[in-house]
Amino acid sequence: MENIRYADLLKGINNSWSIKEKAKYLYHEICKKSSYDERFIYSQNPELLESIYYRKVNVDEYTSPKLICKTLNAIYSELLNRLDIRNKIIKKPSFVNQSIHAEDIALLFYDEKGNPYFTEIAADIQRCKYGMKTQFFGGCDENYEEGKREKVCIIKSDELEAIDLKTGYLTKKGLYSDMIFDLIAKDVKQNNELKKFLSKSGLHIMRDYLKDQGRTDSETLSDEELKQIIQSLDADAIIPLKMKLANMVPHKDKTAGPIENKKYSIQLLKDGILNKSEQRKYDCFDMIKEDGKQVKVLSILRFNLKPEPLYYLYSEDTQQYELLSTEDALKIAKEFKAKNHRDLVEPYDDGGR
Repeated sequence: MENIRYADLLKGINNSWSIKEKAKYLYHEICKKSSYDERFIYSQNPELLESIYYRKVNVDEYTSPKLICKTLNAIYSELLNRLDIRNKIIKKPSFVNQSIHAEDIALLFYDEKGNPYFTEIAADIQRCKYGMKTQFFGGCDENYEEGKREKVCIIKSDELEAIDLKTGYLTKKGLYSDMIFDLIAKDVKQNNELKKFLSKSGLHIMRDYLKDQGRTDSETLSDEELKQIIQSLDADAIIPLKMKLANMVPHKDKTAGPIENKKYSIQLLKDGILNKSEQRKYDCFDMIKEDGKQVKVLSILRFNLKPEPLYYLYSEDTQQYELLSTEDALKIAKEFKAKNHRDLVEPYDDGGR
């Protein structure tokens, strides 16, 4: 990621905007330019964790935008101060067992009438990067004493949408990217509807699927033959097709790190493509390889099918989940356990840290 100077974000502010509009503009611009430092989640090195947690950033100097909640909120607070917007950093004990003492950080800002609004900027990074509706700006969090619903003002959906339109965040004809995806995905989420979709508009997807499955005749099959194969697919055989659809959705961002890419990819897959029965078959695991100050996060999805499960490995090169053979998946897991003396772990939800 390229170094940036956070003070430059102030140049995009329109002085005629309200406090909420200015605060929201900075919120999504900071998120779009930053990436969560995955080392703070996965590293076991106390010295490295200390350096990340207590890092200070001068907003007037170029700096690496790979940060965590403490630093991101400090930057946000400083930029709000330069706009004379009153704000306050708030903290809570962390639910995560770290080898160093670390608190979770959020921020309140106050509008022209002194009304408080809750924000949790680190938790919205991937949403801002991909044009999704933010979850924590003007919301609440019951885990923070000062972020409880009864202590803050809530920005309703229609007002948030109006703010995002005015500040230029929302540009796709008034639709957030996750809304657009849902409009597309709802027609293919159920298996019968997916079969209709494939037969009508997705024969090329079916050909690619058969090719992936080793069918050498996939290019020579007639449309009618493809449709017959589609109709014969059972629920388990359709899961790889749904993975292909999830991977077809654009989700590349040059400023996104492993955490944002993984969260976004899983959200599109789980919320958009898989139905409830399929979600019950679905597990996600992280494998962490730490080498000095570098932490490599491998994310594996497992669908618990019979006679054997399906595995997908997240590729940083293609930024998609790619089918992994059972043999390779078990080999990776065995090597990981031998080196780290522990099994695969379920993904750690940083909760905005």
